[in-house]
Amino acid sequence: MAAEPPAPAAPARPDFLCLGAHKAGTTWLARNLWSHPQVWMPYSKELHHFTARHAEREEPHRRRLGRQIRQAIKRARKGRNQSRIAYLRALRRRDDAFSDAWYQSVFAPCPRHQKTGEVTPFYAALDEAGLDDIKRSAPQAKILYLIREPGARAQSALRMALKRAQAGPAAGRSVEETARAWLEKPEAKARGAYADVVPRLDARWGEGEILYLPYGWVRDAPLKLMQSVEAHLGLRPSESWPKLTERVHAGQPATLPDFALEAIEAEAARHRDFLAERFGEAFADATR
Repeated sequence: MAAEPPAPAAPARPDFLCLGAHKAGTTWLARNLWSHPQVWMPYSKELHHFTARHAEREEPHRRRLGRQIRQAIKRARKGRNQSRIAYLRALRRRDDAFSDAWYQSVFAPCPRHQKTGEVTPFYAALDEAGLDDIKRSAPQAKILYLIREPGARAQSALRMALKRAQAGPAAGRSVEETARAWLEKPEAKARGAYADVVPRLDARWGEGEILYLPYGWVRDAPLKLMQSVEAHLGLRPSESWPKLTERVHAGQPATLPDFALEAIEAEAARHRDFLAERFGEAFADATR
């Protein structure tokens, strides 16, 4: 009697990664991806796996992980999803968080006929070693990167920082003090430094491996954007997009200090020029 052929190996995961940019529509993209019938969602939009692996201190990321899994368990309980609860509890019990094996276990429950991934906009701000680690750990993953007009993106990021500061430990500081502190943070510039980030991405992911998308499509051509994502990831066309016109983080924009606007514009100019040269004027215009 002939031996049975071995079972096919489980597919390597994740299937896709969205690396950014911060404040460029990544939450909107994640919500639409998770609504696709062929996409399976892990415990959170932003796993920060590679952020943790390349941070000076891992402990804050372990605390974040604990919070994320507790919140995911609460959601699963509301939906009475016992298999989801078991998966999350198993992740929480593991003591090898942020290892290669742990990262694979995050996506292990994804059925073979579906695709899975994560949307962590901080990844694009990682250094060379961090990006190399992503490429090594997930060589099969397709990459997505949303690009928003540099000045508008930075202003939106600062407004979010000001809003969060009102409820945080720095609540007693003035708007000016909070804005100056934000401008001094290296990651404030790194998250939208397209002239630096895009060449690093191009060096690791070639044509067919990475898809650059203009932020303006979220507002003006959301179906076109998601159809482009479907084609890039090899997803079957969805018949319904219930979150296509959903607004994310909508609110009354705060007035920013003049010195902050000037600093943002001074930094944005070179990235704006880079986008027009790298992608063309039409794409650059569509990032607005």
